[in-house]
Amino acid sequence: MLDQMAAAGCPATDAPRVHYLWGVSIVLRAPSSDGDLFLKCSGDIFRHEATTTRALASHLPDAFPDVVAVDASQGWLLMRDLGAAELGEQDQSHWPEGLVTHAEVQRAWLGRSDQLVDLGLPVRPLTALAELVGEISQDDALQSRMDSELRDRWRSSAPSLVAACLRLDEIGPGPSLVHGCRSGATRIFDWTDAAVSHPFVDLATYVFPADDVAERRRMVDAYLDAWSTAGAPDRLREAADLAVVVGSLYQVQTYRVLLPTLMNRGADDDLADGDLSWIRRTLTRLERGIDGPAD
Repeated sequence: MLDQMAAAGCPATDAPRVHYLWGVSIVLRAPSSDGDLFLKCSGDIFRHEATTTRALASHLPDAFPDVVAVDASQGWLLMRDLGAAELGEQDQSHWPEGLVTHAEVQRAWLGRSDQLVDLGLPVRPLTALAELVGEISQDDALQSRMDSELRDRWRSSAPSLVAACLRLDEIGPGPSLVHGCRSGATRIFDWTDAAVSHPFVDLATYVFPADDVAERRRMVDAYLDAWSTAGAPDRLREAADLAVVVGSLYQVQTYRVLLPTLMNRGADDDLADGDLSWIRRTLTRLERGIDGPAD
């Protein structure tokens, strides 16, 4: 970190300190006369984040962090301070701005999946997500961790979940860049879980932190406006309604893959039941849509 800061003409004025540490990544922070810089080191499962962020920033620099250096072999990412508070810390009336920026980024990568794959991003098609429903139903270890009510809800809802995945895939738009977790400010960072999939699945993680249903709907409206030339309004609206369900199911699979890579299966970071939490959210959003509770 110190070597790369010096090479970039902004040598550190104090020793790097741990800014954030958990089971998925560690972030170091060091001051310079030109502002603070951050070095993010992610776990092996997210090693592609560094090169992904650099590549995305080269195409749309105003929407991404200012990347100073990357070590692709280690998955290390050195970037400048974003220079503003996270959007989630600001008044919810500003939150639609992040979705509009995100839609612009996704549309820029529509039809360029091969380039994203070359960066190391996994492909997560909705047809595979539909097959996941059956896998979960046959996963005895996961089923045994559910209470009887949750198991019954899951099994009775399984056909509807499969249908939702296939219908969203049918509506489109085609696969593009998926963030996988919530965005911050109008610069989008933290691309650990980036993948190639249906772009609308990100709605499931973005809009539900808003308690006010009217604010959630405002965010969805802003996002659909940004996609307005990609299809008829009624089809895009249907896609958004399906996406809050399918996107939640998408997170179930994210946690099924992530948890075995973490120490104590994520218990140290309160992530151990992340798969079950997202199963509950999936079913609630299937039953109540955007009006349902966040958890």
